[in-house]
Amino acid sequence: MFSMYLRQRLILSMSMHHPFQQNRTWLRVAVTTWVFTFIVCSMASPARAQQPTQAAEAIVQGQARTDGSVWVYHTEMLPLGYGFNIYRDVGDGFVKLNEEPIFGATSGAELTQNMDAVSFTRLASSLNEGRTSGTPASDRVSPSADEFDAHDVLFDIRSNRVRSGIATFLYPGMARSLARLYVDTEPPMAADEAVYRFEFVDALGTPTGATLQGSVALAPADPAPAMNLEASNEAHVATLSWDYPKPDPTNYDGVGFFEVYAYPNGDGSAAERLNKYPVFRRGDISEYAYNFEVPFDTTITLAVEAVDIANQRTRTNMRFTPVDNIPPNQVQGVQAEADDREIRITWEPLDEPDIVGYRLYRSERVDSLAVWRPLHEKPLPSYADTFRDTTLTAFGAQTWFYHVVSIDEDGNEGPPSAAATGQIEDHEPPEPISDLVATYDPDADIVRLSWTDDPQAPDLETYSILRRRVRRGLLQLGVEVNRGNVTATSYDDEGPDGQFQEGATYRYSVAAVDGTRNSSERRSVLVEVPDDEPPAAPPRINAQAVEGHRIVLTWPSSPALDIGNYVLYRSDAGGEMEEIARLPASGLRFVDRDFDKGVQYAYTVEAVDRAGNAGERAPAATISVGDADAPRQVRGVRAVTAGSTGVDVTWEPVPDADLAGYRVWRMQISTGVPQPASDSLLPAGTTRFLDAEGAAGVFYQVTAYDEAGNHGLTSEPTEAIATP
Repeated sequence: MFSMYLRQRLILSMSMHHPFQQNRTWLRVAVTTWVFTFIVCSMASPARAQQPTQAAEAIVQGQARTDGSVWVYHTEMLPLGYGFNIYRDVGDGFVKLNEEPIFGATSGAELTQNMDAVSFTRLASSLNEGRTSGTPASDRVSPSADEFDAHDVLFDIRSNRVRSGIATFLYPGMARSLARLYVDTEPPMAADEAVYRFEFVDALGTPTGATLQGSVALAPADPAPAMNLEASNEAHVATLSWDYPKPDPTNYDGVGFFEVYAYPNGDGSAAERLNKYPVFRRGDISEYAYNFEVPFDTTITLAVEAVDIANQRTRTNMRFTPVDNIPPNQVQGVQAEADDREIRITWEPLDEPDIVGYRLYRSERVDSLAVWRPLHEKPLPSYADTFRDTTLTAFGAQTWFYHVVSIDEDGNEGPPSAAATGQIEDHEPPEPISDLVATYDPDADIVRLSWTDDPQAPDLETYSILRRRVRRGLLQLGVEVNRGNVTATSYDDEGPDGQFQEGATYRYSVAAVDGTRNSSERRSVLVEVPDDEPPAAPPRINAQAVEGHRIVLTWPSSPALDIGNYVLYRSDAGGEMEEIARLPASGLRFVDRDFDKGVQYAYTVEAVDRAGNAGERAPAATISVGDADAPRQVRGVRAVTAGSTGVDVTWEPVPDADLAGYRVWRMQISTGVPQPASDSLLPAGTTRFLDAEGAAGVFYQVTAYDEAGNHGLTSEPTEAIATP
């Protein structure tokens, strides 16, 4: 007996919502699309099915069969014992088609008379599974037809409008039991369509006054066949898929569900239905699929049957041979061990009859980014339990990971074994490089390095590139310039902080480094960075006179880093600047003692780099230094009366090169406030002054002044004496 897989799966291609309430044509579609979908929920959850969230308006739906009959349905839920009279109109008025009222079943016995055993069992089983949805599958029992209570089935269907709508179109016997189906065996097929009217009657056959009518197309047609059948399998679970057009609301074809069959013999005999329940047609999809169990290596015929509401069926067949794609078991006991410059991998062979060999894979890591590469093209024989990996290219710090997989006679690979790890110690450094060249590129401000490494070490991980600046008397450690691994034999260095110092000399050294950090001998080369750009000028120069004998000059350093000297310039009275001093880079101060007092001087400074490039000069600072030395105190002051003409004051001359003159002061007492005896400064050569207002007993003092306005100490007070 062909085993049956009881799980069905609908593949949705898109989702749509139809305005069922607004369009009666769509209501017809809704009965076999939305309602069919809803029944799945009602079977799995009876409580929910008894209170459907949406109830469709009662309609009339019919389908013309190719045998010349027309099946006419209505979806009104009639009270128990009620029935109907049926009328037909093809344009010349309604004609009653039945002699006696047609009633539905009122008992389980009548229900079983209307339904065949297969349909009754299928319907009852679906209801039974809904009731036992909370029971474990292992504890469920599938009763036969005579074990179901037909009375319970009838009233279960009648109690729910959605269930009754589904059962009406799935099972003609149930439609008769609900008084919902009339088969017109002599329709006027010459007409395009007919209007059928249901007149509802009570249990006594008396019309209730309620009617329901609708038009039915009289053109007979079989259901369109399912298209594009395809089948595949994963292990023992096969998937049969097919296409079927979405229902056309303007020309509904009446197809409501599909049945899936298999012919295990492959010759079309002994058909077995695979789907326990119908595969419902949906209004929003056109692609369907069904899963079921299959044996291997047996050709079967699969069929999809499209079924319409008049129980017409169109079948589409295909041939299918399931393949054995179940992989063999996982290989156990995998170990890896280093042996000189290779790794020996061993494992426990599987004791399975269809194993034909093994394949080994290797990776440098075991995380999600691992790339596992096969170590050989042809599988190893089924009796193999050892493999030597002689293709290693990295040793020491590099750890290698290995998987072993089994292969069966159908080519299926088993799951990878647990990873085994292997590592080979390595203490041998790579060979040193040669032909190291370093060239400075002034346009890009980079140093271009190139070298030769032939042959390159198979386990090379990177080249280590060091740079250090060469300065006289200063030992500077090398800095590794490559931040990541470099495996090319060239490198462009952008310099310290992205800039090379003009005029500087750098030493580069390069060594090859393998995966275990063994480093070769270094090879070195010097490169000079030319300097043809003058340095920036110091921002300013400051000039300050100190004690009248010195001019102290200071300035901030130039921002350039390669200063060799500072050159100081001076001009006087607007003349040309002349160099007066050349100082080292550390010299930011100069004292000028060689100048004339009272002369205005201008000073400036320029920076000169080590390459001899002179920069612009700093803005000039001007200064003029006066005489800060006052004349000495006047000595030898004498004052005598000169008759009636006043007092004659004399003193000794003051020796001073820039002496401007003298001033004579008069006081009434020796400690009094001096008053000028002369209106102006007396000339420098004067040593006598006649005070016309003087008299004996008046005190005199004399002060010397120089050209800078400095004055010496005033002489001691001298009292004027009268001459005999």
